Amino acid sequence: MLEEEDQKKPGEGEAPPSETMLTESRDPDEAVIAEQAILHYVHWVLEEVQESIVDAVDSFGTWVISQADPSIFDNPAFFDQTGRAFLSQMSALFGGATPIYQHLCGQLDGAVDQAASQEVQAPLFVHELARATRDAMWYLRDNLQTILSNQWDQLRDLAYEGSTEFIPLVHMLGLPTVDLDASQIASALVDEGERFRLTIPAAKEEATKDAGIDADPESESKAEAQKQTFDDEAGEKQQTA
Repeated sequence: MLEEEDQKKPGEGEAPPSETMLTESRDPDEAVIAEQAILHYVHWVLEEVQESIVDAVDSFGTWVISQADPSIFDNPAFFDQTGRAFLSQMSALFGGATPIYQHLCGQLDGAVDQAASQEVQAPLFVHELARATRDAMWYLRDNLQTILSNQWDQLRDLAYEGSTEFIPLVHMLGLPTVDLDASQIASALVDEGERFRLTIPAAKEEATKDAGIDADPESESKAEAQKQTFDDEAGEKQQTA
């Protein structure tokens, strides 16, 4: 029996080391390098994404001021509708229920609501959407490790020894890809602007009705003719009397 025990290989029959033990046994410098790799990659992606989104918002702003009467968009209802469309696009871009967007949505919601309540001109409101985008990207850059605190050890383990295996995971957690189609964001905002513009004639017509004004020039002419006929008939009656 003793001979059989002596013949066992070192470590045979022992439990494998846990992930915690492996992590603790690694060189601390390797952990720092792994974290730097994660942050460097995420910062690069966020910089590219920020530029694409801001370009899309600026493109929408150009569309607004290029309209025949841009002042029709100086309307709180337009700000509200456009803000909701922008947030919807950002939610789709960051994966909606992902850890990253769950932390980001509060930042964006507050910035968009503030812009909608404070701005009175559409170009300035659109400018604030671009500012909200920049602030959101900076927030993610500066708080990434806190935002992903529950997944950070796993990401770091996947980044050891120069490995890029962490990249698919960080995207699953909500980081957008650099090859996003920003034109979809601009198109969604323009579509919202078109929908709002279609409501303007109906709103003006309703307003004139409420004020007791007939907006139809032909109807106005008929009313004037009827009034003139009435006056003429009244004059003739007076003369006859």
